[in-house]
Amino acid sequence: MFLTPSDFTKQTFTEFIGHKDEVNCVSYSPDFQFVVTGSDDHRVRVFNVKTKQCIIKLRGHNGAIKCVAVSQCSRYLASGSYDKSARIWKTASGECLHVLSGHHKSIESIAFSPGAVYVCTGSWDRTARLWCVQARMVLQIFHGHGSLVQSMAFSYDSHMLASGSWDFTVRVWSLNHKHYKKIRANVNQCSSEKITSDRKDNALTKTLHLHNISETEEENSDHQNETTSDSKENHDDKENEIEYRSLIGHTGNVHSVTFSLIGMLASGSWDRTVRLWNPWKGICLRLLVGHIGWVQAVSFSPDSTFIASAADDDYVKIWDIVSGDCVKTLEGDTDMVQFCAFTPDGEVIASGAAVVQAKHLPKRKNEEEIKDAEDQLLAMLNCD
Repeated sequence: MFLTPSDFTKQTFTEFIGHKDEVNCVSYSPDFQFVVTGSDDHRVRVFNVKTKQCIIKLRGHNGAIKCVAVSQCSRYLASGSYDKSARIWKTASGECLHVLSGHHKSIESIAFSPGAVYVCTGSWDRTARLWCVQARMVLQIFHGHGSLVQSMAFSYDSHMLASGSWDFTVRVWSLNHKHYKKIRANVNQCSSEKITSDRKDNALTKTLHLHNISETEEENSDHQNETTSDSKENHDDKENEIEYRSLIGHTGNVHSVTFSLIGMLASGSWDRTVRLWNPWKGICLRLLVGHIGWVQAVSFSPDSTFIASAADDDYVKIWDIVSGDCVKTLEGDTDMVQFCAFTPDGEVIASGAAVVQAKHLPKRKNEEEIKDAEDQLLAMLNCD
């Protein structure tokens, strides 16, 4: 799907009002019907995008809200705070389902897995924690970053987790679903849990099945992700070890990471660049240079052939991944941009300080060009 520079035009400008202090984070529902914001006023607010009205106010945190996320099914919201805790909320009612405690410093990043089986948090304590959404338990603690874990993203098949850090690196962690299921099976049901262990196990199994993560795939996930570990003598050791790749190249804080549908990984950094990676091999496929400010957010187009990057230079850039060229630079009005994404119906959304801009996307060209672009991207990922 190819774009031309003349196809991009500014379409709308919308402001959502309600917070009493600085807005730190923004996230949208997958259908872009509502937007979630977090603020220094300790509050999370949910706004209807069409009416601009605040429909839910979430209270409970005792510190500034540093990150928010919406599950793919839109049933759950998550928030991370300077108070060192994360909270899982029901979208429909605003009820707080769980308070996730364990980090030793402020939580700065949070992300749901596809299907909302897991949520991952990143902190100033230099760790990331993988939690079971329903059971409110820690399944894995990821150590190794040398500074703040600023960004998190799950791959679409849920086999990988990427974390971006202020140590200038990206780490790609292999997720061991079989091991996580065993952890859950060995934990006694807590009195505060609202559903039985059997129902939780069934819910997990159904979700894994929905996303094509069968038990056979779980057992073979180490081979599929082409990890580099050599210690496989003991079965228990294999299940407990955390396999990862460290992606090195950025010369500034990594502020945003995201996966495409076909598995490509992108990272945006305060070194003013965007890097595209093969996450299985740790190879940098593209270095996108052009921003004059810190890159704060990156997002792939639905067909994986384009990527949008938003920086604090007040520009959003659209890049053709196949050629590596910047298709268009869009000047914005957002202050402290925190989010950008492609919508399903063809817009680029950039948000900052609860202000939204939508850029209209063009009509698509013929199917042959689309197929050719997709083939070239797969060839990039499969090259040695």
